[in-house]
Amino acid sequence: MDRQFTGERLAGIVVVGFQAPLFFLNAETFRKSLDGAVQRAPGPVRAIILEGSSIVELDFSGAQILAKLIQYWKSQGVEFYVARLESVRAQQAFEKFGILQLLGEKRVFQSVDAAIRSLDSPA
Repeated sequence: MDRQFTGERLAGIVVVGFQAPLFFLNAETFRKSLDGAVQRAPGPVRAIILEGSSIVELDFSGAQILAKLIQYWKSQGVEFYVARLESVRAQQAFEKFGILQLLGEKRVFQSVDAAIRSLDSPA
């Protein structure tokens, strides 16, 4: 892969993916990765979209870190969305640990594109 590849950039939107289950062994790495992606954004961030297709499981520690991140970024005026959360186990864990409730209505999407389109749609 070309080292200069940066992907598509959309002003104010950060899309992050985590290529592993989110659990106690890697929750801190996840936090640092997400915070770093937001800090490297070229301008003010209005939305974070977590692309969750590789998050096949979520344990209590992972859920705690994710919840704290969602709460923190929301307190900073940044909306938080999840796209492609395909694993049934991960979906159940998001429900069990209150992540879906914390995200709020209309914050989980089948695709990143659908999440991005919702940002420009009236609520």
